[in-house]
Amino acid sequence: MLLISTISIMSQGDVIILGSDTMSSELFIGRGEELQQLRRYYRQCCDRSINCAVLLYGWRRTGKSALARRFVSEVGGVVINCSWISDPKTLLIHVLDVSRGICPRELIEEYVRYLDMEDRMIVLRKALEFFVKVGEKLGRSIVVVLDEFHTLIDKLSYRIARETRKKKNVVESDILWLLREFLESKRVFWILVTSMGWAKLKEMYFSEAKKEKPLSGAVIKMRLEPLKREESMELATKLNPLVTREVAEAIYEISGGIPRIIEILSPNYKPGDNPITLALRLTRQGQFDEIFENIIKFIAEISKRDYTVFVEVLKAMTANGNTAEAIAKSRSQLLLFLCTFIDK
Repeated sequence: MLLISTISIMSQGDVIILGSDTMSSELFIGRGEELQQLRRYYRQCCDRSINCAVLLYGWRRTGKSALARRFVSEVGGVVINCSWISDPKTLLIHVLDVSRGICPRELIEEYVRYLDMEDRMIVLRKALEFFVKVGEKLGRSIVVVLDEFHTLIDKLSYRIARETRKKKNVVESDILWLLREFLESKRVFWILVTSMGWAKLKEMYFSEAKKEKPLSGAVIKMRLEPLKREESMELATKLNPLVTREVAEAIYEISGGIPRIIEILSPNYKPGDNPITLALRLTRQGQFDEIFENIIKFIAEISKRDYTVFVEVLKAMTANGNTAEAIAKSRSQLLLFLCTFIDK
């Protein structure tokens, strides 16, 4: 069976990184300590078979994916963008496709036959198991990054639950325990990247309330913080030589050290611009829409409220200068807390 024509698909931004750099070293700033930490965990996994799975989390747009890709560029491995994958078969197809450069052809062809299996949980098992087999063939621990892994868990749970007519939470639990089995394998160094806040992560994967903690003890938790002041200023000046130290400091204050905000503000700065005025202008142009959306998602997570409700409240608050109490009264008392929370 010929694999190349069978499973060739668009990568949707997923890549194999084999010692290749993915970002200019000049612009990769302020993450030396985190890189060193990943290197230590990787060596421990390779040498002592411990700490073979890292949960990399933190605020959205702080550079988690860039950090993971930079690390993989040093040691070689696979990065899977999970955000677009919604069923086990697609996952297995993509895993086989992106792995062609690091494993024997016969191993890939062996796993192609599982694509026709009807049991989606078995297909999922084979997609995860494949990386373990690659590690065994190579005789070393390979690095596998599952970027935005939480979206994969959610979409797979929904898809399998719909097809098997099981409850979604039951399927999700099964998937998480299956994932744990492979996280504890010693032939793969896993990096699970997620933009979920810790409150939501704890609730979903480490909660005592659910009487099960599928990922507890199976992963090393690693939080990525925003850039520090000097690091943010260094990035701002390297992105735009026209940015003075004073302007760079203002950009840091506006951005809070979020790299993506700095990457928008700094290149758009021109001598004489007021950084705050610049930020407002770029906001009106829609340059920060994704960032604002992520902030709302973050608030929704920590308050355990629905994202769409927050959007509804924000829209109402912009109409005719409505107060929190007026909005809650016209819509429902349930929104009173949300309106007051946002109003503050």
